Amino acid sequence: MRRSARRLVMSFAMVACAVPAAGQGTSRPFEVFAGAGVSRMGGDEGSLGSGPSVVSGFGYRVTPRLSLEVDLTRAQHERNIAGGPLEGTATGVFGDLVYHFGEGRTQVFVVGSLGVLNSDITQTFSIAGGTQTFTRDESSFAWGGGAGVKVFLKPRISLRPQFRLVLSEETGVMGQATGSVAVGFHW
Repeated sequence: MRRSARRLVMSFAMVACAVPAAGQGTSRPFEVFAGAGVSRMGGDEGSLGSGPSVVSGFGYRVTPRLSLEVDLTRAQHERNIAGGPLEGTATGVFGDLVYHFGEGRTQVFVVGSLGVLNSDITQTFSIAGGTQTFTRDESSFAWGGGAGVKVFLKPRISLRPQFRLVLSEETGVMGQATGSVAVGFHW
């Protein structure tokens, strides 16, 4: 799976390098962003809990309304169930295609994502006279989408609240819904 992630990142890097002239019409085609939020995870047996998440990435505005981004997300989740605590992390690397509905100070956008999601889950059960711990660590192809808005506070600084949903059929985390707010720097 790491090879798949590397190929995905390299594909987006090659596209970004192959079309520099297309982005010349935008005043600041590059962006780097980082932020935090809350995620809720679900699996084949229902809710896996919720917890804090972080997001970071970089992007290149190919045209005034279309950009390519690569982002990294990491979310923790925790839930107490009848047998004992269930906790874990979900880490994803995604290539995104982002469409902006405007070019002004406030830009509503939609995003489609493809990438790799790693799920690491630990559950501890109380058993007569002790405990037993089960772990699961898997990586798999994931896809998703979302929407948000970029509000430019200054020409180079934007605030970026967004909502995203990521799906993966083969990992312990089958669905991840995340609401986050990031700060972007543009140049």
